[in-house]
Amino acid sequence: MAHHIDILVGKRLRAARHLRGRTQMDLAAALGIKFQQIQKYETGANRVSASRLHTSAKYLGMPLTYFFGESENEIGEIADPHTMALIPVMADLDERQRKAIYDLARSMQMAKGEAA
Repeated sequence: MAHHIDILVGKRLRAARHLRGRTQMDLAAALGIKFQQIQKYETGANRVSASRLHTSAKYLGMPLTYFFGESENEIGEIADPHTMALIPVMADLDERQRKAIYDLARSMQMAKGEAA
């Protein structure tokens, strides 16, 4: 059975990979392994060695500490498919458009809080 830290690190690895627009094959090539191994890392089925995690962090442009978050719930929020799908869309917008979408999302969040 996978240890909860291995699952957490795997979820963070997947979220970082999506954030950077990289495929499992891209990351695998950077690490010199097969993409199936990345699948195992991301599910927590296999542990990521310290050296591979370090190389992954450098390749994805993330601090090593990113992979050890506070909670799995925090990771779930980051790795939500809808949230992840917004990242490349937002990246293609200009700053004014991104701010408008942020303001809309923020107002929806506030309205939700008022309704509760």
